[in-house]
Amino acid sequence: MSKFKQFGILCLLSFCIVIGCFVFCRGFLLNRQVLTEKAKPCSRQLDLNHDNGNSNLSLPEVETGISRSPWCNTDPVFTRTIFLLVDALRYDFIHQMKFLSSINERGDKEISQNVIENTLHHVNTGTSSCAFKFIADPPTTTMQRLKALMSGTMPTFIDASANFNSNEVEEDNLIYQLNATGKRIAFLGDDTWLSLFPKSLFMSPYVEAHPSFNAWDLDTVDRAVNASIVRLLQPSYSCNWDILIAHLLGVDHCGHRFGPFHPEMKRKLAEADTIVEHIVNNMSHDTLLVIFGDHGMTKSGDHGGDSADEVEAALIFISKQLKRTRILHPPFHCNSKSKTPQVVSQIDLAPTLSVLLGLSIPLSSIGRIIPNFLVKTLYTDAISENVAQVAQYIGKYGTIFNSDLTEAYRLVEEARRDYNSKAQEDSSSRENLHQKCENYLSKVKDLAISTWTQFDIGYLCCGIGLFFFATISLILYIQFVHYQEPISGYVFLFSGGGLISVLVNFSLGSSFGLYGVILMTTSGLVLCIITTCLQNKSSNPRISTPMEVRMNCSDALSVVLYVLTCVSVFSNSYLINEGYVLGSVLMAASFLHIILHSFDSNSRKRRMNGSNKVKQRGILASKEILIWRNGIRTSWIGLFFLVTILRLGNLFFRCREELTDCQERVGNESEM
Repeated sequence: MSKFKQFGILCLLSFCIVIGCFVFCRGFLLNRQVLTEKAKPCSRQLDLNHDNGNSNLSLPEVETGISRSPWCNTDPVFTRTIFLLVDALRYDFIHQMKFLSSINERGDKEISQNVIENTLHHVNTGTSSCAFKFIADPPTTTMQRLKALMSGTMPTFIDASANFNSNEVEEDNLIYQLNATGKRIAFLGDDTWLSLFPKSLFMSPYVEAHPSFNAWDLDTVDRAVNASIVRLLQPSYSCNWDILIAHLLGVDHCGHRFGPFHPEMKRKLAEADTIVEHIVNNMSHDTLLVIFGDHGMTKSGDHGGDSADEVEAALIFISKQLKRTRILHPPFHCNSKSKTPQVVSQIDLAPTLSVLLGLSIPLSSIGRIIPNFLVKTLYTDAISENVAQVAQYIGKYGTIFNSDLTEAYRLVEEARRDYNSKAQEDSSSRENLHQKCENYLSKVKDLAISTWTQFDIGYLCCGIGLFFFATISLILYIQFVHYQEPISGYVFLFSGGGLISVLVNFSLGSSFGLYGVILMTTSGLVLCIITTCLQNKSSNPRISTPMEVRMNCSDALSVVLYVLTCVSVFSNSYLINEGYVLGSVLMAASFLHIILHSFDSNSRKRRMNGSNKVKQRGILASKEILIWRNGIRTSWIGLFFLVTILRLGNLFFRCREELTDCQERVGNESEM
């Protein structure tokens, strides 16, 4: 029976460790439900004049998220669009791109200077551009950023583990909506796109995907993409595509290999600037060019976290002068008077482009149309549709719905009714509607950030606490109680607190909850520790000497080094230099273990020599001493071979992408 109790207690305490790991993962690996439903095709035509205030958009009931026919701009100005994604295009990089920065400095001034000339001669001699600081939500890895850019959603941290095993996007997205309207999409560049979006959605015959994870290669993919762009802009090829997506990788790879301040980075930015200039000079008048980065990079060239350098990318809209029939009413404009760039979120790109291109806003998008970018006559109906679409998504999703959103949505409805009731266009009611819509969308985004992209600190702390208490209980039990008879029934009972709490949770359901499991498991573990210590104090261990029970110095030092190594994993610098650190830690731990074990053995030998029992044992004691000496000698020989193997292993060291200052010893085929 005692062995059964011993085994049962070990299993129950181990189960508590599992509960601690689960609670920690619950707070760290945030997840989000995926809705596969797509937005319906749009059915209303935009009233650009909007003089009579007769654009009565239907807003859905937020509680139910009822189906509705979305509004969209059914007469878009732009019939072609070019998406140029420069991977890791940090916002400050555009100032190092001569042509692109010169366009951004002109901004809307170019339009005002050439508007009359272009209207009369039907000629396009200038360009208009708007530049934004494009803020990414963490994790700032390419696969998660592509999902957010095309769908308007916020990928969670659990998606980061899938960066090297991308899964197809099941939610509504721009690629799907473009395909649904018959747009022929051509694609060039990073093959991550084709792992996210089925190739069947790219109806153009020009689909060229290239591998993306060879960070040592700065030029192969970019040269292929640039050559294909030049070819597809020729009249004989341009008739076979409506949307062109090009993804350049060189800037990102240069950051990983050399960092953002290396001369190679200037070369890659100059190459990107050259292809931008070629596109602008050769694209048609009804083409919209959108240049953007998916994330930034740190001073060491890394990305993935939430530092300012990692999340700040660039977004630039460029178009030539519009057609004569629309030149006086361009669909967008930028604030050229502002000295600081306007900050927009990456999830705002999907709804903004949907309006410009005449698409339904993807149903799963929680982004908002970029404020002060579209002309007011277009923005009023567009932002109302944006609210209706987000409200429909919230109603279908359900789990992030709260009373604050209900009140904000009610204010939007009142503002919309007030605006529609005006006999003529009223600027005050229009601005009030804009403000209420933007406020509602901001609340939705803030709630989504707190739900999907921020760690649950409470669960993290509880998980670590459970793991700590369960580990201490297990160590104390093994050290002090495992060899004792009889085993207290209270220890068995308290160690089962985790299992009992899980069973109660399954029985009662949500009324008990995860925090109930945490509270009950923690209480059981604390009582188990107290009971174990009290039992050890009141009884004598069956083991003959305290030396065999207590943890010696060498074991304690090994545990300390192991714990410090585990804690160091939370340091970015350790993650980057892990290959260097682990070998040194292993050699240090082995050396100190042998030294301390030698001292411990010598002290033990002296105690044995002075013991009467040892003197009576005679030859047997001498053999034990000889065995200890041989063990020490063997340990030193083993340490010598371990050091030799580790040193030889350094000869085959390969540099990781994050190591910006690294030289490989053997097998480095790349030129440094």
